[in-house]
Amino acid sequence: MGGMPAWLLRKYPNIDMRTSDINFMNAVTKWFNVLLPKLKPHLYANGGPIIIIQIENDYGDYRACDRNYMASLNSLVRQHLGQDVIVSTVDVGTKSALRCGSPFSVNLATISFGPYDGDPDDKFASLFNFQPDAPWVNSEYYTGWMDHWGFSHFYVSQRHFIDGLLKLISYSPRVNVNIYMFHGGTNFGFWNGAIDRPYSTQATSYDYNAPVSEAGDTTEFYQQLQRAIYKRKNLSIPEVPQNITKRVYETIQLRLVSHIVSHTSDGITLKLPLSMESLRQYEGFMLYRTQLYRNAGQSVRLKFREVADYAYVYTASSATGAICFHGTISRNDRSLVFVFTTKFNTTDLIVVVENAGYIAYATRNFNDRKGILGPVSADGKELLGWSMLPICLTLKSHWKCNRSISQDVQNYLSTDLHFSQMDHQEIMFWPVEGAVFAANLNITAPTEVADTFVKPVNFTRGILIVNDQVIGHYNQALGPQLRLYVPKSALRVGINTFVVIELDSLWLNGTMVGSPMFEGAAYPLEFDDQMYWHTQRRRPLH
Repeated sequence: MGGMPAWLLRKYPNIDMRTSDINFMNAVTKWFNVLLPKLKPHLYANGGPIIIIQIENDYGDYRACDRNYMASLNSLVRQHLGQDVIVSTVDVGTKSALRCGSPFSVNLATISFGPYDGDPDDKFASLFNFQPDAPWVNSEYYTGWMDHWGFSHFYVSQRHFIDGLLKLISYSPRVNVNIYMFHGGTNFGFWNGAIDRPYSTQATSYDYNAPVSEAGDTTEFYQQLQRAIYKRKNLSIPEVPQNITKRVYETIQLRLVSHIVSHTSDGITLKLPLSMESLRQYEGFMLYRTQLYRNAGQSVRLKFREVADYAYVYTASSATGAICFHGTISRNDRSLVFVFTTKFNTTDLIVVVENAGYIAYATRNFNDRKGILGPVSADGKELLGWSMLPICLTLKSHWKCNRSISQDVQNYLSTDLHFSQMDHQEIMFWPVEGAVFAANLNITAPTEVADTFVKPVNFTRGILIVNDQVIGHYNQALGPQLRLYVPKSALRVGINTFVVIELDSLWLNGTMVGSPMFEGAAYPLEFDDQMYWHTQRRRPLH
């Protein structure tokens, strides 16, 4: 939510973020009262590295255009850090964006644009007219862009970027440029964001086509950029350290160990469903359960007034533990028709809702609530009496979990159970959607612990967990990201447990698997020494 903590939505349901709303500003003030005193010793004036404090980002594009809010932020910074500190903002560079995003002349207004965003003359003309006596700063000269599932990997021509950068540097002595991103990163855990209109989630990799990759490697882009800058300065190029070795571990064979529906901690039961934020579940998954009575062979139409982001619909037998998957509900497709099968005497309706990522950039509203967000009806009749239970992937969840998928998997693997020792009646009715697979990787020496990339080639869309740490999402069907970066710090000497939670479909030897539950089946999880993308063609920035 643009950096805003999700608990704001629980504590203040009607909060108006990024405005002078009293509840929002009370939270900001409380935070700044802790944060800013910690920064003060590190200001440039005090011998530290911090030269500028940026108080907002692209606020000129936000619908509020609240001068009182901007004044409050500026006042808080001045109160804690003094009048001499440089306070800045950054916007796209249009007249209206600068007027709303940097309404006070005491602040340094900066702009952002990349090599495909037009001629610098137009960009700097707006900045000069708005703030004629200040430096001209491009705070974000883009090396690429964030990737979203289902889109081509964003690629900027290295030559185009370097030519544009040299043009900027030569444009005027008043020009200052910050390269964004210079070092790529990774959205570990559930820290990937999303954009709205339409809702689209970011990939796990935040490599950004940067000169230094998310794994810390210098790239050909880095070398070309270095040569160009040092040539312009007429300096000799220093030696660059070698990239660290990536290890391709032996393929491990994943086995079915559980199902996401089977892993819930204690929850609450109420007449109507609540949002995930109201239940203090700010990431991952929430399970909603109610009663639904139908005879075998009957159809039912479920309709949700609103759900975010994805709802996986199951029916389950409390007598046998058998689970049947019926389909997925999304933000834009909120109804589902399915037929009760003859296999089960089922009365439990289970809806597992996935928070796929909070909206990180929006021009209108950041109040991005997750979960079931209104009434649910079956054939026009509202369903009442909902149990709401968190699904804890690890014990590091916001809930005080008494069990987690990661913990149960480790217990299962440590006993070396086989399907013949498990309850066949229950297992044979576990659907692929939500199935949990796991295997151990044994690393025998400290020298073998290294960065690697996981290659989930037999899986479609889901979550990877390594040693009780959520690495992130994978989506082999949509791409563009086809590998997951696993840093050395996530691994250790000895047993390393890899868990895959598949939310869509499963493949084996090029064939889609109808059920993962046949005895002895193993699903390979492979490793690689580099990232791969679907394509390298450029797509539009916006």
